[in-house]
Amino acid sequence: MVRRKRIEQQRTLIIAGHEQLVMHLVMHRIPLAPARSRRRQYAGHEVMSRTASDGHASFRGRHERRWATIRAIVVTCMAIALTAGATAPAQSDSGPSRALLGVYRWGAGGVDEYSRWLHRDVDLGEDFLPSGDRPCAKNWAQIEGHGRQLDPWAAWVKGKPGRNLVLSVPMLSPIQPGNSSIGCSYVDARAIASELRAGARGAYNAHFKALAQNLVSRGLGSAKLRIGWEAGGDWYRDQFGPNVTAWKGLFRQIVTTMRSVPGAQFEFVFNAGTLSKTRDLSGKVVPVRRAYPGDDVVDNIGFDLYCNDSAPWSEYLKGRGTSASVADDGLTFWAKFAAAHHKPMSFPEWGLVSPQVCGDSDGGVAFIQNMHDWMATHNVAWHVYFDVNNTCSYIMANNRCSVVGEGDHQLMPASDHRVATHYPKASALYKKLFSRALQRVAKYHNTAP
Repeated sequence: MVRRKRIEQQRTLIIAGHEQLVMHLVMHRIPLAPARSRRRQYAGHEVMSRTASDGHASFRGRHERRWATIRAIVVTCMAIALTAGATAPAQSDSGPSRALLGVYRWGAGGVDEYSRWLHRDVDLGEDFLPSGDRPCAKNWAQIEGHGRQLDPWAAWVKGKPGRNLVLSVPMLSPIQPGNSSIGCSYVDARAIASELRAGARGAYNAHFKALAQNLVSRGLGSAKLRIGWEAGGDWYRDQFGPNVTAWKGLFRQIVTTMRSVPGAQFEFVFNAGTLSKTRDLSGKVVPVRRAYPGDDVVDNIGFDLYCNDSAPWSEYLKGRGTSASVADDGLTFWAKFAAAHHKPMSFPEWGLVSPQVCGDSDGGVAFIQNMHDWMATHNVAWHVYFDVNNTCSYIMANNRCSVVGEGDHQLMPASDHRVATHYPKASALYKKLFSRALQRVAKYHNTAP
């Protein structure tokens, strides 16, 4: 940061000097056009000067020498400025110099409350589009986005400059991988493969065009879209394993279709994950890296990361490798992958899973610190903490929930002040670290973890 600031100061002084030189030329009524342009503009003068008197020729010679000197100074200043700009690492891709802060709090209504707790503005709110009827029936109309879900977000985004929506967009309907015959949670791989192939041919484009139109019309045309989030898992229908080639084709169809809508400036996030559990039709796990759909349809590479045990941080970095049940490349691999493809990164979801397996004394505090430090040293454009608790069934006398299990991510004390967070130490650390702006590192440059 110190070196970059020094370079920027030097560049500012050079540019200021260049501006002063131009002002000097203007004040002395010296033309600013380059010599070649002047010859084109005043071609007759050049012919006349060849037949002028010696005195006129002497004046012309002095005039040309002065112009040659001025041009040399200008060219030198510009070259130095450009060199300074080339040697200075770029601050960011196109956005702010800090990583944007986001939160998931069930809906738009919970974001401002989170801001007040954190004592800073939250940049991003997150939500999820539904994609079917219960128990697991198709309903493509839900993927198109409805006013009852989008209108509150439109009002929140318009409420203050700099706000935006992170929207999780399913690629297939319903969201469940199975059906009523085999069970909604079981993976119907052949049906998924067939639906992915249809999508790759453009069968579902009309639904995604309608979604883009609904977003743009509400002022949400620059939303960050998680297309097929967590597609490396085996718990959603739009997993890529059953036909990874068709999955990439469907992703490309969605992006191309949504970009075609006037006013669309969406950010498309490849958010399949760092690890994969989804399988092809032969039963073999397909790594996430095989699902990357191409640089031209990806604006950001995102990862969902949760602390669900007391594993050392090195395991998150290196991954668990490839086995019969999982292919896990780890954060270090994906940071290098993102840099090689000139893409910024994000964490559209991150958090603690439950106090039983990742509490204050079981790795939760260390996980919060490690996440902050990793984001502070890598090109992370934005992140969203998943601050909800869907397992608290009722209140006990000690201000705790009677039943707490997987799904308790909440660091902010609930609006019902009888309920305290189950992570008091991790909550305090998170508030200390993220109540301040997290500066982004140089463009595509990743320091050692």
